[in-house]
Formats: sequence, structure tokens, C-alpha cells
Amino acid sequence: MGMRGTGSKRVSVKDVFVPEYSVMASSGAGRGDGVDPIVRNAPIYDNPMYAGRIAPFLIGESTSVAVGGARAALDIYEEILHTKKMQFVPNQKLKDNPEYHHHYGIALALVSTAEAALVRAGEEFMEYARAEAAGGAPFDEEKEQRLTIIENKCIAMAWEAVDLIYKTAGTSASAKQGTILGRLFRNMAVINTHPALQLERTAIAAAKTKLGVAQVPEGPGH
Repeated sequence: MGMRGTGSKRVSVKDVFVPEYSVMASSGAGRGDGVDPIVRNAPIYDNPMYAGRIAPFLIGESTSVAVGGARAALDIYEEILHTKKMQFVPNQKLKDNPEYHHHYGIALALVSTAEAALVRAGEEFMEYARAEAAGGAPFDEEKEQRLTIIENKCIAMAWEAVDLIYKTAGTSASAKQGTILGRLFRNMAVINTHPALQLERTAIAAAKTKLGVAQVPEGPGH
């Protein structure tokens, strides 16, 4: 379900030899009792990117899919506004109607802001990673959560833009079987189901860290 946004497919391989120098022993990523975290400063690559905190890196990948999908929806929306006409008098093209100027402008603002924030978050990730690798300020939990909430906000803006476009492009352009807008809308809906990509959750964790409030581990089923 999670790969629908990129059109990726599952790939499995069997009887493949992987040399010892290409692997790193690990029993997980700190997901429960008895699970050891991956060593962040393991000397695998010279690039400090690989020693950065994993959460904002992985969430940044999903954010890129969301923002890219929103940009695609905006491009399609622009084509629709140039070709589709209003159903009501004066039956002008949508691009000439003030209502759609508003819709397109809001969507453009959302997508452009999400793009800019995502790119800057990536730059800050590298700044934090380089600083720690050079013996400077650590890439700590507060920085990790700061980047995470920025990325989650980008996803929220991308979703808001796609939702607006989907609703105002018209049923034939959005809900008809096989439309690209319909696929993008469903993909964004799938992205929104992941707990790690929901700002409502990550914002609370970031606030607690910043304010020095103890984090309470979630139990099973939460």
C-alpha cells in the first residue's frame, strides 16, 4: 500500500551472496525490548549524511513523494483551467474565472511553500550531520524532531493542495476511473495513514523535547 505513491513494485531475490564488508550487524532500530539500535557513527561511508539521524531522512523520502505528487497535481490543474469551461453562464474557461484564480493561487502557495521548506530541511540535515562529524554540535533528538515536524508540515500542505485541486477540478477530471488526479488523491490518502507522517503526533513529541517534558513510551496498541 505504501508504495502506491511512487508506483514502485516489490522485488525479492534468492541465493545472493553478500560479502561481509558490505553488511553491518544489527538486530533492529530500537523498536522494543531486547532490540539494539543501529550504531550511528559506524565507519561505513565517508559521507556524513549516512551518520545523520535516520528518522528525518526516511520521513524526508516520503515527504518528497507527497510534495512531488502535489506539484504534479498542480501541473494537471493548470492544464484543466486552460481547457475546461464553466458549466454555468457565462460558460467561460476556468482560467478566466476569478473563483479559479483563487483556487489555483492557494494551491500554488501551498505547493511552493512545501517545496521550499522540504529543500531547506534537507540542507539543514546535512549541516547538522557535517557539524557532528567534524566534532561540533551533536545531531541530537531536538534537531531530529525539528526536521521531522517541518517535513510533516510539508506533507500536510501537499495534502491540502491536492484536496483543493481534486474538489475543484470537476468530477470527470478527478473521480473518473483512470484519472491521474484520482490516483494522486488516493496516494496522498495512503501517505496520511502512516503515524510517523502525522504532524498531530510528531508535534507533541517535539514540544515535549523542547520544553524538557519526559516522554512516556507508548504501550502496545497505541
